[in-house]
Amino acid sequence: MRRDAVRWWWVLVLVVVLGALFAASTACGGDDDDDDTASDTDDDDVSADDDDDDDDDLDGDDDCKAPFDCGADDDDNAITLDLVDGCNMFATSSECVFPFPSSNFEIPADTPTGVKLDYPDDSVQVAEGTPPIDMERINAGDGHSPVTPILVHFGRDVHPDFLFTEDFVERSLADNAPIALVNADTGERVRVMAEMDANRVEDLEGRYALIIRPMQPLEFGGRYIVVLTNALTDSEGASFDSPPAFAALRDDVPTTNTPVEAIRDRYEDNFDVLALTGYNRDDLLLAWDFTVASKDFVFGPVLSMREEAIDEYEKAPIAYKIDKVFDNPEPNLARRVEGVFTVPNYLNKDEQFELDADGLPTLLGEDKKVPFTMIIPKRALTEGKPLPLMIFGHPLYSTGRLFLRSFTYLHDIAEKQGFIVVATDWRGLGTADFLPLFTKVLSDLNQIGRVTEQMQQSMINTMVLTELARTRFGSDPDMKVAANDLIDDGPIYYYGVSFGAIMGSAFMGMSPHVRRAALSLPGGGWAHIIPRSILWAPLRSVMQKNYPDPLAQQLGFGFIQQRFDPADSANWATRIYNDPLPDAPKNVEVLMQEAIGDCYVPNMGTEILVRGAGMNQLTPAVEVIDGLTPVTAPVSKPAVTQFYIVDEVEANPPPENNAAKLSCNAVHVTSLGLPNLQEQIEHFLADGEVIHPCDGICDPD
Repeated sequence: MRRDAVRWWWVLVLVVVLGALFAASTACGGDDDDDDTASDTDDDDVSADDDDDDDDDLDGDDDCKAPFDCGADDDDNAITLDLVDGCNMFATSSECVFPFPSSNFEIPADTPTGVKLDYPDDSVQVAEGTPPIDMERINAGDGHSPVTPILVHFGRDVHPDFLFTEDFVERSLADNAPIALVNADTGERVRVMAEMDANRVEDLEGRYALIIRPMQPLEFGGRYIVVLTNALTDSEGASFDSPPAFAALRDDVPTTNTPVEAIRDRYEDNFDVLALTGYNRDDLLLAWDFTVASKDFVFGPVLSMREEAIDEYEKAPIAYKIDKVFDNPEPNLARRVEGVFTVPNYLNKDEQFELDADGLPTLLGEDKKVPFTMIIPKRALTEGKPLPLMIFGHPLYSTGRLFLRSFTYLHDIAEKQGFIVVATDWRGLGTADFLPLFTKVLSDLNQIGRVTEQMQQSMINTMVLTELARTRFGSDPDMKVAANDLIDDGPIYYYGVSFGAIMGSAFMGMSPHVRRAALSLPGGGWAHIIPRSILWAPLRSVMQKNYPDPLAQQLGFGFIQQRFDPADSANWATRIYNDPLPDAPKNVEVLMQEAIGDCYVPNMGTEILVRGAGMNQLTPAVEVIDGLTPVTAPVSKPAVTQFYIVDEVEANPPPENNAAKLSCNAVHVTSLGLPNLQEQIEHFLADGEVIHPCDGICDPD
């Protein structure tokens, strides 16, 4: 499948997506009338015109000035703030849950972090007839996602002078940056970007969040402080008011409010940390904290399944069945084998987990049959020795079998490099998952496990297939094409594209087998990738119908990121080099390739991932990724490389905000067929060395 064929595949994917949307539009029901949408949110609408009213509500007594003489006790100078029970005491509007995430919704618990979440059941506003989001799974967390979006609602847009895209994240590290994120334990600043929600809806003024996106995974179990300074203004240049509860803490004004006084000592510590990083407390508009979930919570589900799967296959051989054998199916292939193998199954009939008392997936009764495909190159006929094994990861809305049948570049690699290639399906966003995503998940976010939990099961499936192939396929007479065994006992390789590179990045953090991986166009942090991807654009209307309030949509992304976390590549990438599992292979080698201007996997997601993995950046580079160490080729270190198809990006650039475009460039597709990108992959897989296959920057030559 060369460049034209790859492009054809993605065009077909978009046709299928748009066709399914058109066919199912009647079944979705509902009314697109803007008046109906507006009526769902009128009660809570906060526009610039009524912002003063919101502040009055939060201050309590309409006749008070500030909050500091509101209900004050003359004897002890303590004031009484009019706090709304169950709401965030640092709310900057009438919206109860914002700012998000927040320790206001954390309670003490016997967990690795010492807390668990406690968000109210009605946190996310839904349309009539849409099930409310069940917060039980969310509140099981002992902290928030390491790649959580951070949301603030003022009821007014922040002036664009204070916002910055992923290309300028270094601004968030500047002295006295008006928007910043600080590690409360170390004082270290974290790279972030900041934008206003650009998904505007007629008649819904003031319903848009300021979105602060961490551009690297946060430390597991860490505590972070979000900083907003008084320099911030709205789009008209008007200042914002501090929430009264925060002002009382900042200005050392005692209150009679137990929740405020309960956190005063901690906030004094926070102010001390911020002072050491250059932030004077008097300059703070708002600075609130939150806890990040522990490694146990984030990785626990996959690691528990991993342990059980390894225990199973160490006790008994993995069962498999060959369904079809094709001899000489393609010019470079001697044989293609298709069949099924069995894996420990954790998915019920709804393709979701059933959790035990510890919140971990329960092993269900019967093993699950999963498809596999294997291709054997022609050189296996004459090589006279076993060949190395490579696992392949397919792109979105596809299958391993389809790509092993039709991706002729993969056939070429197998023949040139002498690889036996096997693949199964990355589920969650594979071919079989689109219809449930459209008809079930986007109309009820409680069903997100159909995506996230299938991803986790797929990680186990791929690990089991790797073990099966390396231990049993090589000697199977129905697979062998010569007298010698088919597969050697040397290092195992992985090559993934798009979704296969995303999931491959996660797989590299948990695999006990794979030592070298080429990952073309990966990314991490699903809550950041999805809203910008062209593949989200045609699906967005379904979510808008069921979650019409733009604030609800952004909060929904924030909550479901926690459900993505156990399979999110941004999290697992931190374990490839910095915190490997005890049985991980030694001397792991990883190449990641980024396509500048990618409309499928936004560059933001790639850059979150590579920072988390601790990659180096090969130079000369098209764009410097702030925080990465530059290296020059040839280099035998983990590296990210960049390819830039100038004409396509300039003709149809990716969105500069979080509103995905229905029509965008084909950089994602075209890049996979670039000869120099492929040359880099082949050299790396052969030697573990990253070369620079271009004259200057790869633009693309």
